[in-house]
Amino acid sequence: MQSKKNIILSIILSCLYSPGKLANLLKVFCFPKKNKVNFSPIFADIESTISCNLNCVMCHRKELVAGRSSLNLTLVQFRKIIDKLPYVLKLNLQGMGEPLLSRDLFEMIKYAKKKRIYVSTVTNGMLMTEDRARKTIESGLDRIYFSIDSADSKNYAKYRVNGKLDQVIDNLKKLVELKNKNKSKLHIGVWMLLFNNNIDQLIPVLKLVKEAGADELIVQSHISYRGKNNWKEKINNLKIKDKNNDVFIKLEEAKKFAKEIKLKFSIQAGMGVLKPDAKSLCQWPWKSIYIASNGDVSSCCIVADPKVAYMGNILNQEFSQIWNGTMYQNLRKSLLDKEIPDYCKECYGK
Repeated sequence: MQSKKNIILSIILSCLYSPGKLANLLKVFCFPKKNKVNFSPIFADIESTISCNLNCVMCHRKELVAGRSSLNLTLVQFRKIIDKLPYVLKLNLQGMGEPLLSRDLFEMIKYAKKKRIYVSTVTNGMLMTEDRARKTIESGLDRIYFSIDSADSKNYAKYRVNGKLDQVIDNLKKLVELKNKNKSKLHIGVWMLLFNNNIDQLIPVLKLVKEAGADELIVQSHISYRGKNNWKEKINNLKIKDKNNDVFIKLEEAKKFAKEIKLKFSIQAGMGVLKPDAKSLCQWPWKSIYIASNGDVSSCCIVADPKVAYMGNILNQEFSQIWNGTMYQNLRKSLLDKEIPDYCKECYGK
């Protein structure tokens, strides 16, 4: 099992093999935040595909597909992007689609690993065949999460439309078994979104994760309308209510139960927790970059939509033109001046 400290340690160790990465890392953390920067992102989210086999109720993927010039990132394009980001230390190979639908996913992972990049991904788990499980292990992937929001099949299907819970659990166990057989260091976790009627599933999902032999459960307590007002009402209707004391009680019960069964358990608060001050300033415009499957760059993995926040196209432009371009500089200036852009306001609780 990989702890957060071990992840950080592995990332730092990778810098020892690259003076350039180490120098950039020091600049990121030591230099003051300005509109124009002289360092590169150390984290990247790259969407290998926007295609998906499910129709999850909280996902705005279908809106993104409309007008998209390319649904899939090719291996050649991926290599081109990675080569333009030589100082990235951690890569989330994911976006709004299902990564296992990407034909070149495992070759992408291998290429990133050759660059000494820590690589993770998230899957709905439906397509994790024995062959893909084997390739997942062989690729050198560091971390993978299965999206499971309920241990009850009917409740699960309300959110993961077209998904089959039994199949996902079988596939999760299959990957865990292969990991153990090969003595792989792959970290296998489950990612659970909290909705308005699955809070009672916390304990059952913890049991499911433990029985499957996975390493961790992460619970995301907020889901986002991603800066889109036309999604705001729908998402608000799906959300748990912040002022519901029952939610906090059950989260505390889940923490206690996780300790009893010796399973790593954490809660991602998500949106609404940032404040417009130096200590809580969103780090995305300075440390991270989100790239869609057609090369379009957006502000972050929460918005994840170039139509909402477009920074440029990394396949058609030099990286420096994007990273220190007008759009990025305006975003950084707005946050520094505490003039939060509309598409950022949800994260800032506005």
